[in-house]
Amino acid sequence: MGNGQSGAIGVQDFKEPGGIKTNILYLAGGWDIQKEYAESQAKGAKIIFRYQAQKVFMVARADQEVNLTILIDGEPISAVFAGSDLVDGQAKVKTDRLYRLVEDLAGHNEHTLEIISAAPGLQIFTFTFG
Repeated sequence: MGNGQSGAIGVQDFKEPGGIKTNILYLAGGWDIQKEYAESQAKGAKIIFRYQAQKVFMVARADQEVNLTILIDGEPISAVFAGSDLVDGQAKVKTDRLYRLVEDLAGHNEHTLEIISAAPGLQIFTFTFG
């Protein structure tokens, strides 16, 4: 992780970084960091990741459905980038599974992904890329 207390388990309040490096995960807002997942603690908790790929997948779950807003390069995700689990730039997470966030029709490029949680309780386990 690019920010926060490295290796620490438990609740942390992450500050949004000024500079984002490629292939480094950053968090913003309150997150409970556990060995296998990170859980959002408040509305507006954010994940930031600069990646080089055509596709981005996330394994996540929530006890109560959590809506996510997805941004690419600071803008609401467009149909050119939207994965099959997005509707109007939003994902609904509840079931423990893989969510298809980005399926870039333009190909394998570098972009900054932001995932903003509308509620606490989002548990993020991993990201994969294609």
